Amino acid sequence: MLVLCNGMLRSGSTLQYNVVCNLVEAAGVGVARGGVEHAGGEVPDLHRVASTSMMDVYKSHTMLAGVLEWVTRGAEGIRISYIYRDIRDVAVSLIEKEGPGDERILGKLGDALTVYDELRTVRDSPHVLWQRYEDVVADRDAATREAADFLGLDIPPAIFDQIVEDSSIESARRVMGHMRRVVETQIGTVAPDEVRRIRRGMRHGTYIAVDPMTLIHWNHVSRHGGASGVWRTELPAPLLEAIMERHADWLADAGYPLDDPGAEAREGAPS
Repeated sequence: MLVLCNGMLRSGSTLQYNVVCNLVEAAGVGVARGGVEHAGGEVPDLHRVASTSMMDVYKSHTMLAGVLEWVTRGAEGIRISYIYRDIRDVAVSLIEKEGPGDERILGKLGDALTVYDELRTVRDSPHVLWQRYEDVVADRDAATREAADFLGLDIPPAIFDQIVEDSSIESARRVMGHMRRVVETQIGTVAPDEVRRIRRGMRHGTYIAVDPMTLIHWNHVSRHGGASGVWRTELPAPLLEAIMERHADWLADAGYPLDDPGAEAREGAPS
């Protein structure tokens, strides 16, 4: 069976992926496979994976070819876990991780909402788990239970509690700290020109170093620690205005407030 964690970027998709992987592996019914490598949206092995009894868990931010059709027709062999977030906080998180760049960020938000709109058409399918980032963070125990029930898994209480604990922001920070140490070790073993390249990439948010098991990056957790509502004081006014102009309808439909009581505080935010 294919279990595809298809969440919105910078919205707890890695958190959801790790919860699902830990549940599946704890139950002994499958294995984590990491991020889906694909070209042009075509993934050769997905049909084969869907035909097996074991659960193979993949992560992707894009809509993969054939997946939506399978869910629409109610075919067995596939489950999709999806998580989304207030896109204004997504924008702040992108700035923290990758640096500023309004057009780049707006493009990524547009791509993310395209996937959201496609999956929303099958939101009520029993093959789709639909979670909201803010709710997951507020009650990780309930969110983990929801994921276990969705996959039909019965996890012993002690192991279940450990999975919930492993999904904490503190746990993610520990993995991130390990990856930072890995990067620093690498820097200590390479030539000076390579050191400069790595340092430049770290400053600009383009250097990639990922824990292969959890998919947590060396700079995965921002200084805001995954907090919600930080867009009110951290999102530059021009970018906020562009997001509101393009996506106010989505925010309203998804249940996020359109008011901006932090406008005065943002006057000092970078533009």
